[in-house]
Amino acid sequence: MKKIYLGYILLLLFLTGCGYNLQKDIVTSSRDKDVSEKDFKELQNRIRASEDSKLTSFEDPAILYNYIIKYLGTQNIVANVWNPTAPQKIKPFNVNVFIENSASMDGYVKGVTDFENTVYGMLGSIKISEICSSLNLNYINRVIPYTIPNALTPDIQDFIQKLEPTTFQQRGGNRASSDLADVVKTVLSKTNQNNLSILISDFVFSPGSGANAQDYLNNQKVSIKINIADKINNQNLAIAIYRIQSNFSGKYFDHNNKPISLTGKRPYYVWIIGTEEQVKVLLDIQIISNSNRDVLNKVIFKSTKKTELAAYKLVRSGKIGDYKSSNNKDEIYSAKSINGEFGF
Repeated sequence: MKKIYLGYILLLLFLTGCGYNLQKDIVTSSRDKDVSEKDFKELQNRIRASEDSKLTSFEDPAILYNYIIKYLGTQNIVANVWNPTAPQKIKPFNVNVFIENSASMDGYVKGVTDFENTVYGMLGSIKISEICSSLNLNYINRVIPYTIPNALTPDIQDFIQKLEPTTFQQRGGNRASSDLADVVKTVLSKTNQNNLSILISDFVFSPGSGANAQDYLNNQKVSIKINIADKINNQNLAIAIYRIQSNFSGKYFDHNNKPISLTGKRPYYVWIIGTEEQVKVLLDIQIISNSNRDVLNKVIFKSTKKTELAAYKLVRSGKIGDYKSSNNKDEIYSAKSINGEFGF
């Protein structure tokens, strides 16, 4: 700590002695207790205009921001400082919820279930959030047979209370077999910069009687892969998937489409599909609570057009054993361990 502190003091003394007095301008900018965006950019412009090579590092906004914070701290000056690297507030967007109502989903909505409680909590969290422009509720199978646009709080309550097998049947559509690749394609088509989609399904692939289940699964897999790849090529896309369990009382359909009566716990899945920023916002506000014990697994996928290398440096301090490094210091070789241990 002494070395770090001493180095920082020397940096302060050095900068004070530069042709351009950065510290003086920082204090001046903070007199109104607020180093605004305008103040910050003026400091950057003066640094560039000074043409002092020793100040070059402060052209990096993040470095300048951290320096201002630290320097004001040494002067016991309390002020708000505009952060150029702070994430911008995201514009509100529409949230489109799709609940698959094929026959295999009936068992999740018979009576009061964990499924209904989790979905109700999720819809409530979305509705009261500041980021939801409109909440649109849909049933989906091979088509979208039923929609509640811009659902209000009473609409959500009614929607949840009427989640029953009879309601699933009344909402219509093709409930006999599931073309989930087509369902995913439809949901993706409703997803863009202004519309996030949430798909809720047991993801039981039902080819129908007489079909080869393995061939059907392979075709579905390829179709889903192509549809998602096409979407990624056209927009910034992220997908968060929750695997959640619920009490279930109904019929489960096996690979031969044979119904099997089942009472117990079964998993279902919630897909949150949108831009990376949209998905992050919903995860941050915990539309599905982190304390929900019914959540079995969660995974997040995101695409990026520009991959970035992690910042790194190969150093010799703190090593266990020894090694040699290449001229560009990106590689090590001739590693030697100590008592079977090696590290750097």
